[in-house]
Amino acid sequence: AAPFEDMPLRLLKLAAGEFDPAAFVAGAPRAALSIEAELAAVEGTATLLAGPVRLTNRSPATVDAGGVPLVSLAGILDWRQDAIAVDALDIRLPGEGRVSGHLEWHPPTATTGESAMQSGFGQLAAALELAGIDMRSLDGRLPRQQLAGRVDAEGDAQRQQAVLALALGAARIDARAELSAVNAEAGTDGSTAGEPLRSFMLNAAVRKLDPRAWLADAPQAQLNLDLDASGELA
Repeated sequence: AAPFEDMPLRLLKLAAGEFDPAAFVAGAPRAALSIEAELAAVEGTATLLAGPVRLTNRSPATVDAGGVPLVSLAGILDWRQDAIAVDALDIRLPGEGRVSGHLEWHPPTATTGESAMQSGFGQLAAALELAGIDMRSLDGRLPRQQLAGRVDAEGDAQRQQAVLALALGAARIDARAELSAVNAEAGTDGSTAGEPLRSFMLNAAVRKLDPRAWLADAPQAQLNLDLDASGELA
């Protein structure tokens, strides 16, 4: 460490575990988690600490069995004053399931007279690629179907949006959704001043969806659906 500087911590090495969430929180899923990290300051850049982090689970199990269906989570952490990002994200699930991509979080910016906590949770963005995910390996109550595709999502306290391009077995799901909230002026739409108006938008196209991909006892069918909806939420 280097005291009397803006960022006194220049190197962080961490190795901890194993720990079981169920041992600390009643009702939490069981797991055998270990975490490793080796972070260092990067001179001459906006990065405060950066380096590899890895979380492993020695005892992955399905949700219905009270476990955590995660084998490992790894990535390169980039901690800056204005954001925390995880690059080269690599999540391994039981079987051949894998999620890769990028995560980034920007902390909230407080306005005059407002604390950081009051200004919302900041902004979160994710760009994820899914491959070879066996749905039954996540929850034993689900039929055995392979999930793959891409998810792009971002959101803050005022606006959240997501774009999905997924393949579930033989089915194809393409969707775009957005939820936003703005403060209403007094007297508009019967709302009071400062009361947020929440609106939504959903565009989706589903092709060759078999209900049994979600419910093992559902009847066999092949559904096609086009949906275009928008409106305001009460």
